Amino acid sequence: MTRQEASLLSLPDELLDHIFDFLAEPLQGPHPLVPVLSVCRRVYKIVKPLFYRDVVLGAAASRQFQNAVKENPSVGQLVSKMGMYDTGLIQRPHGTRILARERVQATIRTLSQLRELTLHGMTTGEANAVLATLPSPSLRSLKMRLHWTTDPQHQPDLWTHLACHLELRVLECSDWASAPEVHPRTIALAAPHFSLPKLEELHTTDRILVETFETAALSLRDALPSLRTLHITIPQLESISAVSAILSHSSSSLTSLKVLSKCSGFGVLSGYLSGLPPLRHLDLGPQTFIEDELIAYLPTATLESIGFGTRASVTDRILQALTGTARPPPLRQIRLDHVSGPSLEETAQQLEGCEFGYCYPGLIHELLLELRNKIGPIWPNRGTEKGLRLALVHADANGIQVTGSAVDCADLTATPNTALAEFMLEQVEKTEEDLSTRFAPEVLEWLKKYVSEKADRLRANMSALEFGNAAT
Repeated sequence: MTRQEASLLSLPDELLDHIFDFLAEPLQGPHPLVPVLSVCRRVYKIVKPLFYRDVVLGAAASRQFQNAVKENPSVGQLVSKMGMYDTGLIQRPHGTRILARERVQATIRTLSQLRELTLHGMTTGEANAVLATLPSPSLRSLKMRLHWTTDPQHQPDLWTHLACHLELRVLECSDWASAPEVHPRTIALAAPHFSLPKLEELHTTDRILVETFETAALSLRDALPSLRTLHITIPQLESISAVSAILSHSSSSLTSLKVLSKCSGFGVLSGYLSGLPPLRHLDLGPQTFIEDELIAYLPTATLESIGFGTRASVTDRILQALTGTARPPPLRQIRLDHVSGPSLEETAQQLEGCEFGYCYPGLIHELLLELRNKIGPIWPNRGTEKGLRLALVHADANGIQVTGSAVDCADLTATPNTALAEFMLEQVEKTEEDLSTRFAPEVLEWLKKYVSEKADRLRANMSALEFGNAAT
């Protein structure tokens, strides 16, 4: 860092804000920063590279930046990170869209030092045009969320342009919308023989993965030999079998795999675990694994951590396989987010509409069970709170850290119970009834078990709340 840069960074934040505002907008009348710049013009030379280092372009800002580059092409060389969001090209008539695209390309040609690029809201054709125009293979990170067109040639073209960026390390590529009726699957073309030799991290969807790697001419192992992290989101059940086949030919360098599913129908990703290279981290969502296959995979796995997303079917058998004697030897962390439950406040809100006053004492117990099932955590099929508690004991004994919302739910049973107990006692307080006539003995015993400090105070102020006498 130069002495001038150090001096600039020591300026007050308020003054720096004025400087950036001054550079970002043309002067219109008196400006509070003019005296400062008159005294020290060198500050402009220092601030300018910082100001253009990270550029975000929307529909309006895009034109302003284009004008700045047109007047001074060296500005483009200062940009190391750029985001292009909703440039408005899609909504324009075809003729003006072509002209606007030419202006964008003229600007892109000046970005010789660009390291990170985000394309958000473009079509695949427009993304191809941007990537084809970049002047040098300097790109390290590329994030794209595109309107996927039905032109079957756009997909191979996209990967052809990507292959020119041999320094690319991180790639995120997803659809703007994933509904099948919006983006019908295109006819698979022979995938080009491309390679991204230094790509280490890929985030994508099943649609893009399948349409790129489904043909036998190309595999993850061949195209991405250095891939270490792979994140896949599956919104369409029809792609599950193809994704399984592709994962079975993963790069040997792969160490981290995350597979999430947004499917709501029938179908499960299967048959790929046995073909995976030695992984260190595995993250699975609902419908992305079969219980028997996962249990068979774990004893020889090299996993250091494993995680399960919302609604994943984590059974007691799986928990036992993860924490018992057959667990992966290196395993040290387990994240369980497959079960969640309401907070005490949320539970209390759900109870406000309950009318206990219209129930006979003998029906309170049945109502209580119904409410507990309604407001308590929903455990997966063959997955229980008891099984989780046992797994937590084994994990603690074997030096495995377990986190996640399901762990909170192991202690959450008391949360809805406590909220329900408080609510029931508050109702009694309002009516000034005797507990022994309001509630059956088994309900009174339950209340005694789950009373909170609030209920204790309530009991102390009401002589009718004699749990011991009422329960006998």
